[in-house]
Amino acid sequence: MSNNNEILTKLNLIFSSILWVLSFLIFLFNLLGLWAPWHLAGFAAVFYSPFSIVLSILSIVLTVKEKKVFIKNLIFLGISVFSILFFVLVTANWFW
Repeated sequence: MSNNNEILTKLNLIFSSILWVLSFLIFLFNLLGLWAPWHLAGFAAVFYSPFSIVLSILSIVLTVKEKKVFIKNLIFLGISVFSILFFVLVTANWFW
C-alpha cells in the first residue's frame, strides 16, 4: 500500500468515525430526552456529513487500484451512509 493511500484511508476513517459518533449521540440524546444537546448534535451531523461523504468518495476513487484499501473505504462509506439515513429517518423524529 502506498503512503498516500494509507494516509487517505486513515483520514477517511477519522472523518467517518466522527460522523458515526455524532449519529450515535443524536440517538442517545433522543432516547434520554435531552433536547438541547439533541439539536446541537443534529445540526453538527447535518453540516458535517457532506465533508465525510466527499472524503469517502474521494478516497474510493483514488484507491481503486488497491483492492484491500478500496474495500475498507467502501465499507466506511457504507457505514456512513447508513448512519446518515438512520439519524435522518429514525432519530430525527422525537421518540416521545
